[in-house]
Amino acid sequence: MKDLISVIVPVYNVEKYLNRCVDSILNQTYKNLEVILVDDGSPDNCPAICDDYAKKDKRVKVIHKSNGGTPAGARNAGLDIAKGDFIAFVDSDDWIDYTMYEKLLNKQKENNADLVFCRYSEFDDNKVVKVQENNLNNIKLDYFICSDNTTEKNGVILRENGISPNVWRVLFKKDIFNQLRFSTDIIIAEDLLLMLKVFYKNNRVVNYVDEYLYYYMVRYNSVTHAISDDKWCVAQKYGEEASKLFGENSDYTKAIQFGEFARYYCWESAVYNKKMPNKRLFNWNSKKHYKAHKKFRYNISFSSKLLYFLIHMRARWIIYLLYKLKKH
Repeated sequence: MKDLISVIVPVYNVEKYLNRCVDSILNQTYKNLEVILVDDGSPDNCPAICDDYAKKDKRVKVIHKSNGGTPAGARNAGLDIAKGDFIAFVDSDDWIDYTMYEKLLNKQKENNADLVFCRYSEFDDNKVVKVQENNLNNIKLDYFICSDNTTEKNGVILRENGISPNVWRVLFKKDIFNQLRFSTDIIIAEDLLLMLKVFYKNNRVVNYVDEYLYYYMVRYNSVTHAISDDKWCVAQKYGEEASKLFGENSDYTKAIQFGEFARYYCWESAVYNKKMPNKRLFNWNSKKHYKAHKKFRYNISFSSKLLYFLIHMRARWIIYLLYKLKKH
């Protein structure tokens, strides 16, 4: 019998996009799917749309739950009932190539991989922008096949070498989630924390399909891209969780804090919100954090190196102006 893939879709306030998302999953060339739609207390017509899909296609299961504030709780609810040999996640405003799961599963069979990644493209309502990732063929797989003595290589490598730790473009073996769930007290990017735990003290074999198979919708009013001082808690929370895994004074803990600060308070402030990064938060980053982050970077682009250096120098005006000029 063919392997069953459980595809978990958190659903909240995406009536405009939901049909496109679910249709792209149900129309896959690989048919042996369990599609779990988790209505996270959506206030629009999404609950009814989910129920209609369950009536039309026996592969669809629907969970209705009260809103948890983040996709993490919805993903966990899906994991609790998933029966697949493999697990996949799709965000309900995104969609996927109709060959995605066939190609990921075929690649998984090559080396019995625990996780298989693919590339993704970013969309907004007006245009498509392909993510400028490094060539995946240049990434050494031994960075991912980890033992207790090499745990500090994994995690950062996911983001800094072109494979960002987003769960939605990954096919996972089900047993990864036997004792693992998403943290529900982080408001954004809970993917990174989960990936840290996936790789920590575990030998994980990874493979990749070097094709753009996932289509990511950028919505500037979403939780991910809306900038507020509350998001400072994200970097702090990652630091707390990393310290539990690696130790409070670990360079890896400092590297994670610096990386999340760079992403949410500088890059996204300037690019998505066209705002000046917050001066008070800039005063947080220290020489030790910058040095630690630099230690774990591999083959990153010149523009990324420049951004990190400018953050380290607290050159927030230059960061803002550079991205403003880039937009024109």
